[in-house]
Amino acid sequence: MLESDYINIAKSGDYAGYNYLLKTHWEYVKNYLINKYKDSYLAEEICIQTFAKAFDKINTYKETYAFRTWLIQIARNLAIDENRKKKIRTEPMYESTKKQISDEVPSIEDEMIKNQYANLLVLEIKKLPAQYQEIIELRYFKEMSFKAISQELGIPVNNLKVRSLRARKSLFKQLNPMS
Repeated sequence: MLESDYINIAKSGDYAGYNYLLKTHWEYVKNYLINKYKDSYLAEEICIQTFAKAFDKINTYKETYAFRTWLIQIARNLAIDENRKKKIRTEPMYESTKKQISDEVPSIEDEMIKNQYANLLVLEIKKLPAQYQEIIELRYFKEMSFKAISQELGIPVNNLKVRSLRARKSLFKQLNPMS
């Protein structure tokens, strides 16, 4: 089968198409991002976002360009967005304010608010399907690598990455229902 066949399979919603495209292009996109950032963790995060966005918008893909080129353009745009986020900094207007902020210790109220948000997040995670809960817990709370999670759960790494994308996307939709 040709790559265009797998793209059409993915457009029809069949996971076999997504898995093939992910397996075929993951390393290429990730290596592109690693060369750009020199940070494998950030590169992997942007790579995950790239495939999530590509799979969401797969019906907009036109075969006038290579699929790999389309993925790299998505990755490049997400990388630019990431750089913009990093450059946004807020600085105090006066030195005294700067010193006051650096000397501040979080108050009891701040800690309570932080705990309330954490509890809200945990409640939202518990609303996800069990397979997504487990992946989120292992990846983000226990900070395990995809390889380690793959070995623990007996799931291929590529399938795990796709599930992770879906889990994060589902959680985001729950937390931001208007998006």
